[in-house]
Amino acid sequence: SKFIFASDIPPLLVALNGSEYDLNLQILYDFLLYNRTNHTEETFFKNIKKLQHGSKIKLSGNKIELDRWYNLENHIGNPFISKDDFLSEFNSSIELRLRSDVSVGAALSGGLDSSSIVSCINKFHGVKNIHTFSAVYGKGQRGDESNYIDLYKGYVENMHFVHPTADTLYKDMNNFMTALSEPIPGTSEYAEYKVMELAKDHVTVILNGQGADEQMGGYIYFSGFLYKELFKSLKWLTILKEMRQDVRNHGTLEGPLSFIYFSLPPILKDFLLSKKNSYIKRDFLSSYTGSDSILNKLYDSDNLKQSLINHFEHKFEHHLLWADKSGMYFSMEARFPFLDHKFVHRVMAS
Repeated sequence: SKFIFASDIPPLLVALNGSEYDLNLQILYDFLLYNRTNHTEETFFKNIKKLQHGSKIKLSGNKIELDRWYNLENHIGNPFISKDDFLSEFNSSIELRLRSDVSVGAALSGGLDSSSIVSCINKFHGVKNIHTFSAVYGKGQRGDESNYIDLYKGYVENMHFVHPTADTLYKDMNNFMTALSEPIPGTSEYAEYKVMELAKDHVTVILNGQGADEQMGGYIYFSGFLYKELFKSLKWLTILKEMRQDVRNHGTLEGPLSFIYFSLPPILKDFLLSKKNSYIKRDFLSSYTGSDSILNKLYDSDNLKQSLINHFEHKFEHHLLWADKSGMYFSMEARFPFLDHKFVHRVMAS
């Protein structure tokens, strides 16, 4: 009998006053079994949905019309012809996102994505006094990339660091959950939250490296989709050569094991994950097994290129939501040079 909209979930909960929403068990299943959120229009609240990316909504009386006005797959453009061509397009994206009437800084995680942004700012845009913001945990600690971040000392004048711990997470939990409004799959989002909190005292806009892994196959398990593509093309000797190099480079069997997993039928994929996540009640699993959309879209891609597109469509969005929500909680604006539409269109074609 009514339509309520907002840019985030909490205002809707206030408007509904607890009387018209309940837990969405399908999304809970996807979250517990696959560690995935924001992959469909559904939210953790049964009667609250989100307008999908590239979509618009039209209300006319009691009629609601949804229309998809942009689809990435239909806009993939000309591939890059050289590394200089790639660098030129990337620098154009950075230059556009450096434009601001307020101070601009950059996240610096130590990874290739954020490091590429900071390097280009320093070398090609003449900004020597850029402020960078990093989360570190101590030398030798899991997830700490301070050895790579420290390479910028002497090149970047204003480097700032924050040290998230279990104690600070416990202390910040209420505010952190308020900022994000829905469950999250891990603690890396908390590191981003702390980086935004650190940055708010120095800049108003922060450049972020999100998007590079999804565009260019930055996760090891993307190898599984490549092997699947080669297998269907009967290039079995090539698969063995690629697997050997994969294991040698990364020191893990994740790539080959991903190939095996991605080649299984959906019911077996569910079964293996349920064995791994044995804390989930069996009757709950049996009620939702096979009903999710993740297997059909995200983990069932036939080739590497299609998997990259499907990751943009069904996995990547939560990274942007978390960055935006954490940033806005501290009145910060996050910008993403890797997500310039012209750059994305060409990367996906390369």
